[in-house]
Amino acid sequence: MIAKLFEITRVAAVSIGFFLAYYFGGSAEHVIHILLPFLVIPIMGFSSIEGLFFGKTSAKAKGYGADSAYQMQTALFFLSLSIMSAWLS
Repeated sequence: MIAKLFEITRVAAVSIGFFLAYYFGGSAEHVIHILLPFLVIPIMGFSSIEGLFFGKTSAKAKGYGADSAYQMQTALFFLSLSIMSAWLS
């Protein structure tokens, strides 16, 4: 259930981001600046939270093995990437 909620939230945030970027954005630089918080942060941020705190549940829902070192490494990478993107945007 929690994995589906994260998936829905990711899709909603990306959809809102594309709408806002192409509605308010003029140049390509402005569109990318608007898209960054709505693409990278929700996708990577929610993936990191899901991997760190709900790793077993999300891995089971997606058919992957749980509690692997790769899962923790990927979750921490996603967390660092979302923090840096939030800082830069």
